This record gives sequence, C-alpha cells and structure tokens, in this order.
Amino acid sequence: MDVKPVSYLLLFIFGTFFLVVYTITRDDYFYTFSKPLFIGVILCFYLVTSYRQIDLWFIFSLLFLGYAGAALLYDNANAHFQTIVATSLGYLIFLRFAWLELRKIPRHRFKYRDLPIVLLLITLLFYIVYSNSVGSLGDLSKVAFIHGCVVITFSSLAFFNFLTIPTKRAMWLMFVAIAFILGDVFFLIYEFQSDILFIRQVNYIARITSHIFMLRFIMAK
Repeated sequence: MDVKPVSYLLLFIFGTFFLVVYTITRDDYFYTFSKPLFIGVILCFYLVTSYRQIDLWFIFSLLFLGYAGAALLYDNANAHFQTIVATSLGYLIFLRFAWLELRKIPRHRFKYRDLPIVLLLITLLFYIVYSNSVGSLGDLSKVAFIHGCVVITFSSLAFFNFLTIPTKRAMWLMFVAIAFILGDVFFLIYEFQSDILFIRQVNYIARITSHIFMLRFIMAK
C-alpha cells in the first residue's frame, strides 16, 4: 500500500495533541500513558499499511519501546530499571538495522575519517549529561552507562551510513538516531536533574518523532 506523506503528518499532529492536553492539565500520568499509546497507534498503522511485508524485528522494537513507556506508569522501585532495559533492547534492534545498512555499502566507499568525529561528538554529549546525572541515578548508573553505549554505537553507525552514501533509508535512520539522542538526553535531565515543563515537552516531541522516523525508515525503499 502506498503511504502518502500527509499520513505521517497526521500521525505527528495526533501525537502532539497529547502534548497539548498535558500542557493544559499537567497530568503526569496522562503524559506517561500517552507515549505507549502513541506507539500502539504507530504499530496499528504499520500493520494496516504493510500487511504483506511485515518486519518482525521492527514490531519487536516497537513493543520494547512501548513497554519502556508503560513501565513508568507503575510507581515501583524497578520502573526506571525496566524502562532503561526495554529501551536498550528496542535500540539494539535499530543497531542491527544500522549494521545491515552498513554491510550494503562497498568498502571502497567508506569515509573512515568521518566516523571518529561523529563518535567523539556523540560520546561527549552523553558524557556531559551522564556525568551530571550519575549522582541521582544511584544503582541505575551502570545500566544507564550500558544504554548510553548502545545509543552511541547505533547513532555513530547511522550517521556514518548517511555520510558515506546519503540514501533515503540512511537519511531516515540518521533522523531516528537524532531523535533517540534528544529523547534520552532530555529524559535524563527531567527525570534526574530538573523537572521543567519545557524539558518534558522537548522529550515528548523527540519521542513521537523518533517513532515516526522509525516508521519512515522501515517503509523506505
């Protein structure tokens, strides 16, 4: 089924509707609940439009990320641990996608000089945020560090793919990486440093756009 770009715009508008409601009501439960709900909408959209060519790895990534959001609905000691682990598993699937895209590129096209620069910049960003949050993370510091390594590896490969051969799929994968980075950075800030409305809004927009970019990537040819 051919999906028109306006469909993705409508998904974004639908997702931002929840953000508007939260901004008005300041209901934290609604804010948390709306994230896995939006992933459910993305999953239904994908199943309806791609019923003949379903990618189970993509579905698993959505399920992991959906559970990551749902885990925060339960106020228990393991909620953040479960969220970070589930998110890492979802990201690992996209690390697999990035690796598969990398393998399609002929080695003589590799731009090796770009990889260290990209890796350094992304690592530096996460180091700054992580170092400011480590005191509040407590027992979560180790699993958060592992999660950061997953994000850094995936993002570096995604950027490297696009800088080497800027295909449409590589472009959407790079956008996924950017949205993942922003979502994680602002999540760490509002959960473990400073809970400011603007920070939550940026985090929410980064999350819903990451899911839309994931969808665009998996459906790009």
